[in-house]
Amino acid sequence: MEKITTTRSRAEAPKSPPKTSLHQRRALRSTTERRPEPTQEKRRRSTGVVHNRVHTGEKPYHCLTCQKTFAQKSNLVKHRRTHTGEKPFRCLTCQKTFAEKSNLDTHRRTHTGEKPYSCEVCKMKFADRAALTRHRRTHTGEKPYHCLTCQKTFALKSNLDKHRRTHTGEKPYSCEVCKMKFADRSTLTRHRRTHTGEKPYSCFVCEERFSTLDKHRRTHTGEKPYIHLYLSGLHVCLL
Repeated sequence: MEKITTTRSRAEAPKSPPKTSLHQRRALRSTTERRPEPTQEKRRRSTGVVHNRVHTGEKPYHCLTCQKTFAQKSNLVKHRRTHTGEKPFRCLTCQKTFAEKSNLDTHRRTHTGEKPYSCEVCKMKFADRAALTRHRRTHTGEKPYHCLTCQKTFALKSNLDKHRRTHTGEKPYSCEVCKMKFADRSTLTRHRRTHTGEKPYSCFVCEERFSTLDKHRRTHTGEKPYIHLYLSGLHVCLL
């Protein structure tokens, strides 16, 4: 009798839960800990916070290399590439790489010929919005960039940057062959041709080729854009 009772008690004992594998436990944990997707209201609130920084001037994101600050994290990510040289966006046609996707999109149009932006005044078309903005100023006469030293104004920021160097004497562009320095990149490009012998411009009248064409054209047109004055023993050349 004693043996029978013992056997029954073992049979009636509660069963322990089935063992789960390590993989199952990890899957269960990741499911319970997964954060819910942000709702549309949260996205709208986040966009509002970013926009408010336009008014407050708040720039909570800063570059650890140069300490420059930004209102949006995405702009900081783009800026970091100016230090790292990273260019993660590649053109599938010519394999040229770019630091920003917008620059890649603009570049692609050099292959496709697409010009989606047009001037409302003259209907001239452009491959990117920035080029259209610059062009509009030829109609409006707007010159939003001004020199803090002499108050001269410019339609293009690049022209203001060049002009500033007439005050500072800065010459950041140097020739790799003779080490001669220049204030702007276009002057360096023209100078390089004195070493390479390159003559990319052809005259429409005589078909002779030149490294720079403006001076030669005047031999055909007779144009004399420079006025030479003689004042009190001084030779003055005016535009």
